[in-house]
Amino acid sequence: MNELVVFDPVKAELAEYKKQNLELVFDYEDPQGNKDARSHIYKLRQAKTKIADVHKVAKAEALGVCRLLDGEKNKLTDEVEEMINVHYKPVKEIEERVAKAAAVKANEERLEAIRVEAERAAERERREQELAAKETALEEKEAALVREQEKLEAAKQAEVDKAAAVKDAQEAAERDRLAAIAKAEQDKKDAAEQAEQEKQAAVETEKERQRKEADAIQVELDKQREIDAERIADEKHRASVESEIRVCLFRITDDDAMAGVILTALVNDEIAFVTIKY
Repeated sequence: MNELVVFDPVKAELAEYKKQNLELVFDYEDPQGNKDARSHIYKLRQAKTKIADVHKVAKAEALGVCRLLDGEKNKLTDEVEEMINVHYKPVKEIEERVAKAAAVKANEERLEAIRVEAERAAERERREQELAAKETALEEKEAALVREQEKLEAAKQAEVDKAAAVKDAQEAAERDRLAAIAKAEQDKKDAAEQAEQEKQAAVETEKERQRKEADAIQVELDKQREIDAERIADEKHRASVESEIRVCLFRITDDDAMAGVILTALVNDEIAFVTIKY
């Protein structure tokens, strides 16, 4: 029985709409074309509504049938269960008895397994403790050997360190001795160089003193020369002036001796209100 035939009228209508949908062409920008397109869409939406209505009615009828089917199924199932229970009850009692015995046996086996496992665990723990004790003893023995070896190595190292310390001390003493010798030689050299420098400085100082003294003498000599030159020049100038004055006096007196006497008086400022301007 096929209840889906209720959709056959709608399917026929949809087939026509599909054909039209492929063939129709609308100008959506044109007002009339847009209106025609909307009209076609409206018909398609009406078809959707019709499909929903058919489905609603058919589903309501189907639900009524389903409820009848469920009731009949439950009734028949209960009758079969009653028939099964007539014979299944003794079978079930046997199954429960067997299951109970199996449970008791399983519990006994579980307890035995627990006991065996406990014994095994105790044995394992005993062996582990024995092994741990042996390992501890071995570790202590190895540790003692290591400590003894460390003591021996420490003693050897102490001897090596002592010898190295003695060697270092000897080398340090030798370095100090050589350094002291080198320092003494350097101090001696430095002292000699210092003495030489001081001697040279004294020589230079004496040379500088002598140079300054010579310069001072030269300055005095130059001054004296200038004085002598000025004196000589003055004497020459005076002699020249006095000679000209004597010539003038000779012309006036026509007596050279008289001219000489007057000149001497003028030179000595013995004539009042008369002075020679050199």
